[in-house]
Amino acid sequence: MADENKIRDAADAVKGILEAVPVYQDVLQPAAQEVGKGLQTVSKVVHIALAPVSLVVWGYEQIKDYLHETLTEKLKEVPPDQIVQPKMVIAGPIVEQLRFAADEPSLRELYANLLATSMDARTAREAHPAFVEIVRQMNQDEARILFYMSKSKPVPVFPILSGVVRIQGEGMTHIYDFGRVCSLGQNAGCLYPALIRNYLDNLLRLRLVEILPTKEHSRGASLPYHDLERGAREKAMNSVLEDLRKRGENNPSLRFLQGTNIKEYMQFTDFGRQFCRACVDQGEHTPNDVK
Repeated sequence: MADENKIRDAADAVKGILEAVPVYQDVLQPAAQEVGKGLQTVSKVVHIALAPVSLVVWGYEQIKDYLHETLTEKLKEVPPDQIVQPKMVIAGPIVEQLRFAADEPSLRELYANLLATSMDARTAREAHPAFVEIVRQMNQDEARILFYMSKSKPVPVFPILSGVVRIQGEGMTHIYDFGRVCSLGQNAGCLYPALIRNYLDNLLRLRLVEILPTKEHSRGASLPYHDLERGAREKAMNSVLEDLRKRGENNPSLRFLQGTNIKEYMQFTDFGRQFCRACVDQGEHTPNDVK
């Protein structure tokens, strides 16, 4: 009997929430007419638009101040009558994930941008529900890479180099396969730039970027591959020297013999460009920790 009462109470609560949601949309319309009151008006409209989220997401109280302040800033240039209630399929999961991203400012910025995009009637179509899960499967360095790539002008195309370096010394040839390398880790200010290959693998897995042969792009010949080649050669030499040191050997006659390189480039996929419009470029905001 007690279990039946609990089930009945839960069902009544859900029903009440669902019935209440349209009321907030009705309230939103007259509130949005208070044009001319600047951020105070935007702040009020944001508060009303997020009211249904506060009803159904546990823990909303913990982050409501951050959301209210951040969204008021991000939507300050949006006409109040264009600020709409976000779809719960997007807003709910975002609020849930934000509770766990307190110490991840780059990821927090992606979530906040996506929510702001979904609350602007002019851009809400760009806010795909899958983007919440995509951000959840990224780390801060991968977010930094996307911010950096998105801000690159005029066309965000980045050189990727892979191949083999051969180093000779006293009749012995050392072969060093350096895999895919690029300068994005350093340029984007990643905390762990040495993990760039792992980051690229994840961004490829999420279908945000694609890597193509250089010949398929008109800018291929002008991309700075020489910097990557020099870096791969130096890294290979250092690796061989470190290996010799560990074995107690000294070989000062090492020299670069040959390099076999495969030149590619990386760019956003169409899906990746939509992700950037919704989560990265919203309002041209960049998190404070991303340079």
